[in-house]
Amino acid sequence: MRHPPGRSKPRWAARYGLPVNGVHARVFFDRNAAPGSQRFYVVAIEKSGQTEATGVSRLLLAISRGPEITDLSDSQWCRYVFDARFDGGQSWADFPMLGVGAHLLVITTNQYRFRDDEFFTYATIWTANKQRLTANARSCPPMASFDRKALPKVRQNDLNRSSLVPVQHYTSPPRVGQPDPVYLVNSETFPRTGMFRRYFVYRLEAVNGNVKIEGPEDIGAVQPYTRAPDVPQKPSAQSRNPPAIHVSDTRMTQAAGIGRFLTAALTTGCWRPSGENLSCIRVVRLRVGSGPLGGLKASLDQETTITAAEAISSIPASR
Repeated sequence: MRHPPGRSKPRWAARYGLPVNGVHARVFFDRNAAPGSQRFYVVAIEKSGQTEATGVSRLLLAISRGPEITDLSDSQWCRYVFDARFDGGQSWADFPMLGVGAHLLVITTNQYRFRDDEFFTYATIWTANKQRLTANARSCPPMASFDRKALPKVRQNDLNRSSLVPVQHYTSPPRVGQPDPVYLVNSETFPRTGMFRRYFVYRLEAVNGNVKIEGPEDIGAVQPYTRAPDVPQKPSAQSRNPPAIHVSDTRMTQAAGIGRFLTAALTTGCWRPSGENLSCIRVVRLRVGSGPLGGLKASLDQETTITAAEAISSIPASR
């Protein structure tokens, strides 16, 4: 949310001399941590400029210094600012998402080129040692940078490899190596046909201090999903023809994990028996684990479409 005019700058902007245009803020309280190490995490992005020469892109991260906070002072928060440009300054970061495992803090962003603002290049995955960052009760630990990795695209403007959602693990999933893995999910945003029919799962695993990316596991939906309709607004004295409210696209917006099950949500269009097109919620539960050789394995356990009046569930015939 942009800071309203007429008030003092937020602490973040004032401390680092940043313009007040941070957007896409995400907040999460980490329960999958040892007692005393549970923390609030806040992430946002800041972007300005339209060319590679003038473009600015920053990732903003704040971590509470304890499980209970009473204000936004430096005594209760550690704040970090990172250059979020990629490709030698050619691309900027958008749509940050936040998740944690037992040992890793994971943030994902979409990268777009400055010179043609809407051209997607690839998704990036930012990882950091969560335990090191949460040892901050007495002082804020320095963090020069995240470990950043670009997710390779299969083709130009490959939107099916965009908008990765790190799972917020409430309990640790089955262990593959050391330490516990973190999963990421996303949905189809650029279908091969007119309907959306796939979900994707990735796995992050720390191996000898390096983060390994596995996936995606390509999972077919039982029922296809589609973009939800925008919501029309009633005319008023101020506007006789107000624009419709953009609801969402088919990107997953949240994912939580308990054990070997991941639950994610996205917006979809659906229809009443009368034929009326509605905006509904699709909830997907995925089962994750490893194959015989230890590689990533994932399958659909259940999907539910929630309308204003009912919930329609689909369970695969075999699991």
